[in-house]
Amino acid sequence: MRSFKELWLKWKKRLSSPLYLISLMLTILILIAGLSFRRSQENQVKKIIFNQLSSITEMKAGQTRKWLDDRKNDALLLIKSPYLGTSLKAFLKNPKKEDTAKIKERLELQASAYGYANIFILDKERKPVFSLEPMIEQLTGELSEIINKVEKTKSIVNTDLHLNPADGKIHFDIIAPITSLLNEQKIEGFIVLVVYADEFLFPLIQSWPVPSQTAETLLIKRDGDNVLFLNELRHKKDTALKLRIPLSQKNVSAVRAALGEYGSFEGVDYRGVNVLAVNKPIPNTCWSIEAKIDRDEALAGWRDRSTLIILLMISVIAVQFLLTEVFWQRREKVNFQRLYQAEARARETQELFRVLSESAIVGVYLVQDGLFRYVNKALAEMFGYEPEELIGKLSSLDLTHPDDRPMVGEYNRKRLSGEISSIRFDFRGLRKDGSYFYAEAHGSVVELGGKPAIIGTLIDITERKRLIEELLAKESEIRATLYSIGDAVISTDITGRILMMNPVAERLTGWTETEAKGRPIQEVFNIINEFTREPAENPVERVISEGVVVGLANHTVLISRDGTERPIADSGAPITDSEGNVLGVILVFRDQTAEREAQKQIIEAKEELAKSEQQKAAIFAAISEHVIYQAPDHTILWANRAAADSIGKKPEELIGKKCYQLWHGRTSPCEICPVAQARDTQTAHREEISSPDGRWWHISGYPMIDDQGKVIGMIEVTMEITDRKKSELALKASLQEKEILIREIHHRVKNNMQVISSILNLQSALLSDPEAKMAFKECQYRIKSMAMVHEKLYRAKDLSNIDFSDYLKNLAQTIFFDQQIKSGQINLHLDLEPVNLNINVAVPLGLILNELITNAFKHAFPSGRKGNLWISLKHLPEGVIELRVKDDGVGFPKGLDFKKADSLGLVIINTLVDQIDGKIELLRDGGTEFRITF
Repeated sequence: MRSFKELWLKWKKRLSSPLYLISLMLTILILIAGLSFRRSQENQVKKIIFNQLSSITEMKAGQTRKWLDDRKNDALLLIKSPYLGTSLKAFLKNPKKEDTAKIKERLELQASAYGYANIFILDKERKPVFSLEPMIEQLTGELSEIINKVEKTKSIVNTDLHLNPADGKIHFDIIAPITSLLNEQKIEGFIVLVVYADEFLFPLIQSWPVPSQTAETLLIKRDGDNVLFLNELRHKKDTALKLRIPLSQKNVSAVRAALGEYGSFEGVDYRGVNVLAVNKPIPNTCWSIEAKIDRDEALAGWRDRSTLIILLMISVIAVQFLLTEVFWQRREKVNFQRLYQAEARARETQELFRVLSESAIVGVYLVQDGLFRYVNKALAEMFGYEPEELIGKLSSLDLTHPDDRPMVGEYNRKRLSGEISSIRFDFRGLRKDGSYFYAEAHGSVVELGGKPAIIGTLIDITERKRLIEELLAKESEIRATLYSIGDAVISTDITGRILMMNPVAERLTGWTETEAKGRPIQEVFNIINEFTREPAENPVERVISEGVVVGLANHTVLISRDGTERPIADSGAPITDSEGNVLGVILVFRDQTAEREAQKQIIEAKEELAKSEQQKAAIFAAISEHVIYQAPDHTILWANRAAADSIGKKPEELIGKKCYQLWHGRTSPCEICPVAQARDTQTAHREEISSPDGRWWHISGYPMIDDQGKVIGMIEVTMEITDRKKSELALKASLQEKEILIREIHHRVKNNMQVISSILNLQSALLSDPEAKMAFKECQYRIKSMAMVHEKLYRAKDLSNIDFSDYLKNLAQTIFFDQQIKSGQINLHLDLEPVNLNINVAVPLGLILNELITNAFKHAFPSGRKGNLWISLKHLPEGVIELRVKDDGVGFPKGLDFKKADSLGLVIINTLVDQIDGKIELLRDGGTEFRITF
C-alpha cells in the first residue's frame, strides 16, 4: 500500500493543477447554485402560503368589519324608523299595554331576522322598562360605561367583547339613544341589542376555506402589557377572554400584532409551536385578526422536493470529479512525452547559447538564487574581473553602486515574483577598482532547474549618458526662459524661418509650434496698420538686415490665422554668436486688446455713473413706498419723499437720525426689525407688522454688501397693507364657514343614504320572492356607493376632490364580500394608482363599478364555477384615466350588443359613461373585460 506521504504528494500535485482547480471551482459553484435554488424554492413555497394566509386575513377582517357595521345599522334603523322609532319615544313618555305588545312583536321580528339573543329598553334613569328575555336586575360595568359614552356623544356605541356574569356567556352589545320627539338632543331612553359572540362572531372568525389539521384564525387585542385572545382556540379550550401572553414574548406572532406590527411573520403561537402567520388590524376597532398554520404542515410537501435537490447536487458533483480524473490521466501521458522532447532540445540550445555568448561584444549574465551562475568574457572585463571570480561567488548587487542597489534589488524582486516578465533600465556599475560607470541592463525571467532565474545583457553607456545630460541641460535652460514669460515669443533663423514659438505666440497667431516650424515669418506673423489697413513692415527683416533692436510702429494690428485682429506692441532683437554675427531673430510682442478695452470702459463707466445717480434720485422720489437707505447702526443716509411725508418732514431733515427714533419714538432698535435681520443674516428679509394704531405694514430689508462680504448699509422699503389685510381676514372667515357647511351637508347626505339602505335591507328580509330580494339588494349597493363618496368628502381635506383609488378599493371589497357565495370561489385582484376626482365623476364611476361587479357575480360564474376578478385604475398619457373590470368567467354572450341591451344594469352603465364624457369597450378574450376611459 502507498504511504500517506505518497498519496498526499500525488493529490497535492493534482490540486495545484488548473484542471483540478477548475473542478473545485465548479463544485463550489454547483453547491452555491444548488443551495441558492433550494433556498429560492423554499422562499417561493413560503410566499405562496403567506399570500394564502394574507387573503384569508383580508377576507376575515372585511367580514368582521361588515358584521360590526351591520349591527350598528340595525340599531340606527330601529331608532330612526318612522314607525318603531316614534313608538319607542311615545312608549318611554307614556307606557301603554297595547304599545308594549306592538313593540315586542316588532323587536322579536328584528331579533329573529338578525340573530340577537335579547333586545331590551332602558329609560333615561337606566332602569329596564322592556326586554324580550327575562328582565335584567342590574347593568354590568361594561354596559354602564358604554351608556355614559352614548349620553355624551348622542350616537350609537357598541361594547367590546365581555363576559356577562349573569349567564356566563361572552356578549357583544349595541346601545343606541332614544331621543325626545320634540328635541333630538334630549335622551329619553336607550335600546340595547345583545349578541352572543359564540353564536355569530366566533363561527365567522373560526371558519377556514380549505381542510387543514393545524390552521386557524385568531381574534386578539392588546390588554395592558399582555395580548388577550378574544375567541375560542382550536388547540386549547376555554380560552376566550381568558388566555393572555405577555408582550415581552415577541417571538409569539400574536404579540407582534398587539404591538402594531402587521404583515407576514415566522414565529411561534400560543402553544410554542413554530407557525407561519399573517396579522392585520380590523378597521376602526382595537382588534387584530391573525391567520396561521403550523410550519411543519405548511412545508410538508416541500421536504421531499428539498431531498431530491440535494441528491441531484451530489450526483452532479460526483460525475464532474470522475470526468476531471479521466482528463487528468490523459494529460499526464501527453506531458511526459513533451518533457522528453523538451530535454533533448534544451541540450542543443545550451550549447548554442554558450557559443553565441562567448563571441558577443555585450555582457551576458545568468543570475539564480542571488549569485551569478554564468557570465561571458565581455561582462567580466567590463567590471575588471575574470569570469571565475564572479560565477558562484558574487551577486548582481555586489557589482552595483551603493546608491542604485535598492532600485536594482526591487527590479530583481519584481521579476522573480512574477510581477513583470522583463525590464530595461539604467544603473551605475561598480568596478573591481572602486570606480563606476553607467550601464544599460536588460533582463528576463526564465525557468532553470525548476527555479526562476534572470538572464540578460549589459551595455556600457557612460559616454552616451554624458552627452545627453549636457544637451538636455542647455535645452531646458533656453526653453524654461522663453516658455515662462508672459509675452509672445517667436525665434527665427537667419533666413526668417520660424524655429520656436511659445504658447502665448501660438494663441495670438492661431498657429501651433509644430505647424509653424520652417515657415517664413511673414506667413505666420501677419501685421497691418490699424488705420490705413496696409501691410506693416515686418521687424524681423530689419533686424536681419541691420542687426539692431527694432520696435514696432504705433497702431500695429496682428491678424491671426482665423482672421481675429488684435492690437500689439513691443520689439525684435538679433541672436548673435561670440563674433557678433547674426544667427537669427527673437521677436517679442504682447496683446494690447485688454489695455484698450479697460481705458474705454473707464470712460463709459464714469458717464453711466453720473447718469445713473440722476435717474435713481428721480425714480425713488416718485414712488409711493417708503424707501430709506441706512447705515449698519440704523442711521439714515438717504430717504425718498414718501418716507419723509409720512412723518411731516423733508427728506434732508431725516439724514443723520435713527429710524427707530423718528417713527417709533424709541431710544433703542425695535425687537422685531426686518432691516436688522437682513443685516445680521446678509440676506433679504420681509415681515408684515401691525402698529399700535391698528394699521398693517409690509416691511422689506435688503443688505448692501461690499467685495469683502461686509455689510456697509441696508435698504428699507415699507408699504401700508391695512386694507388688504382686512380683506384677507374676512375672506378666510367666509371660506371657513362655507367649508363647515359643505362638510355638514355631505355628512347628512351620507347618513340619510345609510338610513335608506338599512330600510331597504329590513324590507328585503320580509320578502320571499328571490328576484324582489335581489332588486332590493342592487338598490342597496347603488345607494351605498353614493354614500361612500359623501363619506370620503366629509373626511377629506380638499372638498373639491376625493382619493378615488382608496374609495374604489373600499367599494370593490365591500361589494365583493357581499356577493361572495362560497369562500375562496372567486379571487379579487386590485391594481389601483392614486387618482383624485370630483364628486360629479366619482358618483357615476362608483355606480358603474357596482353594476360591473354585480353583473360578473350573477352571470360570469354560474353553478359554483371558480375564477378571478381583476379591477385596475391607471393613468394614461395626456391626462386620460382608464378603469378596467375583467373576469375569466363564461364570457359575454356572443351576438349581444351591450350598448343596445334592455338590461337595467347595462342601461345604467352606458348612461353614466356618457354622463362623464367617457368611452366604454367590451373585450371577450378569455372571459369578459370592460375598459372605460375618461
